[in-house]
Amino acid sequence: SPEWYVFTMIDLDTHERLPLARMQELCALLELDMVPVEEVKDDFAYSSVEELLERARGRYPTGITKEGIVIRPLVPVYSEIIGGPLSMKVINNDYLLKE
Repeated sequence: SPEWYVFTMIDLDTHERLPLARMQELCALLELDMVPVEEVKDDFAYSSVEELLERARGRYPTGITKEGIVIRPLVPVYSEIIGGPLSMKVINNDYLLKE
C-alpha cells in the first residue's frame, strides 16, 4: 500500500502555508508522517549551483534514488516574482539519469 507524507500544511482560515515548527507540531499531534527534513539552518549556506546539486544527491532510506531536495524558509515568505510562497527544488542529476 502507498505511504503518505505531509509536505505542506495550509491554514484554512488565512490560506497561508504554516511554518515548519507548527507543521512538525501538528504532525506529531495527529500522528502523521512528514517528508524527511534533512537540514534546518537559519541562513542559506550554499554559494554555488554545484554545491546545491551535490547536496541533492543521495538515496532515500528505502534505497531508491532521491528526486532531489526542496528548499524553503522556516517561516513562509511570499514571493512577488513567483506569485506564491518562496520555495525551490534542486533535482538530483542521478535521478534524471536513472533508467
